[in-house]
Amino acid sequence: MSLAGTLVEAYNLGASGVQSTTVNGVNFAAFVFPTNGGTTATSGNFSFTESPNILGASNGAGWPAAPFNALDPSYQTLLSSIGQAGAAGTITFTLSNLTVGQSYQFQWWSSLANVNVNRTTQAQHPSDASFVQLGSNPAGVLGDLGQFATGTFTATGATLGIEFIGMANYSFINAVQLRAIPEPAISGVALSGCALAVGLWVRRHSRKKT
Repeated sequence: MSLAGTLVEAYNLGASGVQSTTVNGVNFAAFVFPTNGGTTATSGNFSFTESPNILGASNGAGWPAAPFNALDPSYQTLLSSIGQAGAAGTITFTLSNLTVGQSYQFQWWSSLANVNVNRTTQAQHPSDASFVQLGSNPAGVLGDLGQFATGTFTATGATLGIEFIGMANYSFINAVQLRAIPEPAISGVALSGCALAVGLWVRRHSRKKT
């Protein structure tokens, strides 16, 4: 769980009834995704739009067995709900009201402990060929944990778009946070483009909170 800089916004994604939770001092507010055919979900300065299908959500992504149930309860809450795209769909995530010239850090999670199959979600800038892929259940066993990624960028405009693509079918996102930082990190997989002066990704397993 990154604590770099200053928190801008953080959300725990899920269906109606999704809970807010505080992990390592970071408050993730509840962010409700539609489950009745909607294509857009917005809260604060964050917006998710699905194409060509519809958004979906679930609050049942956890599992009552190790290693999932060995996590701190607040972290279990964070990974127990998901927002998702329909089959073969892309979620376009838009961050708004950015400060031009400000460096930011973006972090997101993809974990499905309630299935015994791995689902891969790819994040990329629409105008850039570089990307990061997260596995929602790399071991493919019930109770296993997914992964999270941390990326940094310097805003060159007031908005930034990131595409989340399901590599086999659905794309899954548990939670997101945006932090304002003094300067970008210098390690990871480069992610750049017209809206990213600097962009870097580093991927970690969800059982680690740092």
